[in-house]
Amino acid sequence: MISGWLAENELETTETIAQNCYGVLFPSENWQEGLCAQGDFLNGKLYEIWQHESFPNHHVVILLFPNRDMAIKGAEYYPDWMGLFSYWHKITWAYHQSRKIKAELRSKYQKVEKNAKIIKRNEYGQSNLTNIEEELKNIQESLDQYTTDLSSLTFQKEIIEINLVNLQRRIELIKKKSHAKNNLDSLDKFADLVNEKYLLQINKDLENMQLAFKLLENKINAMNSKIELEKEKRERNFQTLVTFIGTGMAGAKLFNLDKIACGEFLGDSNWICKNAVTEGIVVPIVLILIFGTLGAISRSVIKGSFVRMIKYKIKNLISG
Repeated sequence: MISGWLAENELETTETIAQNCYGVLFPSENWQEGLCAQGDFLNGKLYEIWQHESFPNHHVVILLFPNRDMAIKGAEYYPDWMGLFSYWHKITWAYHQSRKIKAELRSKYQKVEKNAKIIKRNEYGQSNLTNIEEELKNIQESLDQYTTDLSSLTFQKEIIEINLVNLQRRIELIKKKSHAKNNLDSLDKFADLVNEKYLLQINKDLENMQLAFKLLENKINAMNSKIELEKEKRERNFQTLVTFIGTGMAGAKLFNLDKIACGEFLGDSNWICKNAVTEGIVVPIVLILIFGTLGAISRSVIKGSFVRMIKYKIKNLISG
């Protein structure tokens, strides 16, 4: 804030003097582009210059009083102006931060979306299942950061809301304290800007970003489900193989395969049984295949019966 009083018999207009003061302090800035409001305060002229492109740190208010006495009286309001501008710039700073957070959220969303598309193009085979799981872990970490950024965006919104209330109270305090007909509409216009642009924009961003998060979360959950199904399928195939081999070997051992002759299976005249090497291999393999197959079939039948029994019990519980 720049304040002072006019010399007696001043020939230049108040606006010209204010513009010259601004030009001396900020020669690189444009008065016409930055001048956003004019008003009256204690018979003095108020000019507000705000270079929006450089917000939240370039905001100047010039107060020029008609004489020294009014300037002294105006100085009594410095603490009120300091409080008002404190709330003002907490609001603009929070909004500025919200734009950075929005950019981070958009960047994280695009990254997760890109990685999800890469995973979707891959097959859930044994060769790359581990790599896909690792990639999904990285994506989940990005989603966790996304959630943190959403909380930060909500926090910036709350900062704006709290300081907007304090700002409006401070404006009313200045108006009430001055007991004069002052034109401070520019301050009220800023409050309108906060409601109609800042908060509206952040609320819309939160709504869109939360929806985007849910879509990403559903997509990742679907991928995780596919991976779990693939892992379950591989585990089931492995268990079937173990059952097949284990049952076959147990059955072969039960029948004392070392004492069973090859001829009992293929006939004494078969060329395999006449060969000493193949004779020692054929009988164990044949017995393992036979008993392994029987074991696998029995496992499927028992499992199917158990599932049907569970379904039957659940059905009875529901119906009655």
